[in-house]
Amino acid sequence: MRADASILLLSLLSLAAGSAGCRQADPPAGQPASPPASETPQPAPARPGVEGLLDSDFPSWEWVKVRQRDLDLLQEQGQETAEPSHVTGDFNGDGVDDHAVQVLYPGEGGATTYTLAAYVSGDGRFEEKILDRFPTDGGELGIILLPAAKGQEVYDYEANRKFPLERDAFIVVLSEKTSSVWILEGGEFRRVLMSD
Repeated sequence: MRADASILLLSLLSLAAGSAGCRQADPPAGQPASPPASETPQPAPARPGVEGLLDSDFPSWEWVKVRQRDLDLLQEQGQETAEPSHVTGDFNGDGVDDHAVQVLYPGEGGATTYTLAAYVSGDGRFEEKILDRFPTDGGELGIILLPAAKGQEVYDYEANRKFPLERDAFIVVLSEKTSSVWILEGGEFRRVLMSD
């Protein structure tokens, strides 16, 4: 009996020593092999700022491409923007810059979707607010975002009056058509038509 126990113990020790150099068993046919833990791909670190928010909310997003002729027209009118698809401003008056963006991303069924969104700061994070969304064929669009600073006078086309902004806002210019200012009031954005 003692000899049997010794043989069993030697067999177990032999198996344990041999398994220390063993590789993982091959996966079943048709399934990919897992890389060793040291080679497991790690997720890319999140990008800082609004790009990181967009990566999370709109996978495979891209900035809206703006037609040069629309940028030239704005310049002729004395309005210029460095980022026609992204503006910042303190929309809620909390002292932290908020973001207004326009992006394209793959929507349902592979169609390209245009989205106008705002990211408003609060409680140490940004709340996403979708303001407009529609399918498009992509390409260059005649839509430009402009910052509108607190105190700037804007025109309310429907009320036929000018008024100063109480906080930062942003303007959406639709090429050769109309423009509107988006104002955050009571936690929601209100669109004020500036021209017909």
